[in-house]
Amino acid sequence: MSAYRPLAFLILAATFVMSSGHATAGGRIGTGFFIRDDGVLLTNRHVVEGCRTLTVVPVDGRRYPARSLAISSTYDLAAIRVDRYKPISILPLRAYGRNVSVPDEGEEVMTGGFSDPERAGERISIVDGIVVDKVIASNRLPFDTIMLSAIRSGASGSPVVDIGGAFVGVIHSATAEFDRQLPGQFSRFDVGAKFHNNNAVSDFLTREGIQFHFREAGARMLPRLQLVGLVNNSTVLIECTL
Repeated sequence: MSAYRPLAFLILAATFVMSSGHATAGGRIGTGFFIRDDGVLLTNRHVVEGCRTLTVVPVDGRRYPARSLAISSTYDLAAIRVDRYKPISILPLRAYGRNVSVPDEGEEVMTGGFSDPERAGERISIVDGIVVDKVIASNRLPFDTIMLSAIRSGASGSPVVDIGGAFVGVIHSATAEFDRQLPGQFSRFDVGAKFHNNNAVSDFLTREGIQFHFREAGARMLPRLQLVGLVNNSTVLIECTL
């Protein structure tokens, strides 16, 4: 498995292709998603750290100024806020009672991000994935999980969402080619996406005093079109000016 490397885009091709980052003139772009209806978003630290200005582009295609709330020193996570936009949808964190509910091996999930720099803000790529394995992160905390999919595209800071419409992680980096036996099948994947699961997210938000919403694990499965709409309406493009 490769060492940690941030990615700005997961680009769909005939096989998996992931870039190691996408820079714009004087900046970079990534993805984030709303976790509260007052404009608080989650994304990656490497998307927003060191930015002179931050701008988000939600589903309406307009650009709104954003500001940093917190940047983790432990995880590749950050929280930012948009004050002049009320989200159409938000994503709650999945929980089981008072405990965080982490994704299971073999679980079907969905992610969404902006994979085409030339059409950023115009079209979000929403695709399916499979949770494959838990790994030990470089900080020795077992809060990383690998997600693979036969058809997938996205971006750094993209949400990993379960079939009930709650998020179970935040994509932050790419992994190298490997084979993996899944329940009932054997699949070969060229590239996977590594994401911080809900233990890391909850730890970060709690330490920073940022409140967030929960949804109980085992919630009813949403129809696919409804789930796609939820991800589409809660996910934004983030533009960073350095």
